[in-house]
Amino acid sequence: MNEQEIFNRVQAVIADELASEQQKITLNANFIQDLGADYLDLLTVLQALEDVFAIKIPKKDVEQFLTVQQIVNYMGQKVVA
Repeated sequence: MNEQEIFNRVQAVIADELASEQQKITLNANFIQDLGADYLDLLTVLQALEDVFAIKIPKKDVEQFLTVQQIVNYMGQKVVA
């Protein structure tokens, strides 16, 4: 799975979970500043992504996610093609 495919899935999940327009969800989008998410919103997004990508995200990793790019990079490292 390439970065664009990962981004497309991440973007769809974020749009669904945050009830946000997909075009607002760019790689550079910050969850708090650009998407209006709070910590609980981020946890909800990450739980949905765990289901979509069939992985487990340790709680210690959650705090590193500030932008969509950081999640895409993380998923790229964890998901095997």
